[in-house]
Amino acid sequence: MKKITKPLAVILSLLILMCSFAVSVSAADSVEVKGNFDYNNASEMLRLVNNLRAENGAGKLEMDMTLVNQAMIRAAECAVSFSHTRPNGKSWSTYTSWEMTGAENISMGYSSAQSSVNGFWNSEGHKRNMLDSSFTKVGIGCFISSKGTYYWAQEFSAGAVREKFSENGTRPVRVNVALQGDNTTVEFLDSSEEPSKTAPTTPENTKPQTKPTETEGTKPSQTKPTEQKNTNPSQSTPTVPKVTEPTQKIPEIASVKLSKENYVYNGKNCTPSVTVKDKDGKSISPEYYVVFYPKYRSKVGRYSVKVLSMADSKFYTAGFTINPKATKIKSVSASKKKLSVKWSKVKKEISGYKIMYSTKKNFKSCTKTLTVGKTKTSKTIKGLKKGKKYYVKVRTYKKINGKCYYSSWSASKSKKVK
Repeated sequence: MKKITKPLAVILSLLILMCSFAVSVSAADSVEVKGNFDYNNASEMLRLVNNLRAENGAGKLEMDMTLVNQAMIRAAECAVSFSHTRPNGKSWSTYTSWEMTGAENISMGYSSAQSSVNGFWNSEGHKRNMLDSSFTKVGIGCFISSKGTYYWAQEFSAGAVREKFSENGTRPVRVNVALQGDNTTVEFLDSSEEPSKTAPTTPENTKPQTKPTETEGTKPSQTKPTEQKNTNPSQSTPTVPKVTEPTQKIPEIASVKLSKENYVYNGKNCTPSVTVKDKDGKSISPEYYVVFYPKYRSKVGRYSVKVLSMADSKFYTAGFTINPKATKIKSVSASKKKLSVKWSKVKKEISGYKIMYSTKKNFKSCTKTLTVGKTKTSKTIKGLKKGKKYYVKVRTYKKINGKCYYSSWSASKSKKVK
């Protein structure tokens, strides 16, 4: 890993000037970034910020899970474009839901919550945001890229917490960051795909950084962070505009549908696309929601895909199933009142096999079923009627927490009993 010998203490501060949503009609192109969402670092930053607020007479901030989800993605977006302008060219405020809009602080290059807070503290605009008493809740994002660079985002807001912060640890993710439109998706990876958990070998200084280094959009001589000016020059402390309704109303989600609801196990993660519609049956632009895929979704079982709505900050869920791989009958042989059935072995993700036999070709009546273990690849069916023709088919099954998941039936084969 490349050593970081000097912190990229790049910090920007933005006081919100509310703008209307613009629905993108162009095709959504994206860039993939891998890394980790670090919830422990987010919790540590909250503790540090609240200590500073307590020392300066400001109320305690609470962590809001919806804002945390937004902040984590904003931090990941900063790995693509370190700016309050998102990679798709829009303001950061077009990502957060309207009633939650307040202010945003972002930084990069600091490998600890303490050093990042120190950097914010030594910039007047960021410091004012952290101490603003009108804010009552916050979402903090910490994204560690696969190269080991840390990106931080603080999303401040007022009002009651919708959902309490409940995460901990570090979760590997793949974020597809929208460059056009707003089709940003988050995919939690399983541990085998985890890009990195290692911090830079030379951590940044934890002492306050009095002169952050500006690396984007500034002249070489500029040492202070860029800050959007207050609309009222006479005010020494920023004020947050009180906006209750956006220019364009955000559509509310009525239904979420997946492109595919049933898969056959192949050992790979399944990722169905999502179609979201409003109450009138019209498709909602991806600009107004974010899709979260489950961390593990390659084995047999039932999975949920969550969609975070920007209209009401609620999660909407749709599900898909991964079923076991099917088998094939190799042969059926007859003997005295018996049939011997042989089939191909399925090696993974099954609990056993179900064998159905009947004197009816359509299996609608006169049927019986046998169950055999997963190590078996043959079965002798006894007690059959002499001279009768029997039809046989086989399928696999997997039992998980009392529920069985079945493959499709094999093609049937028939034989007359001797």
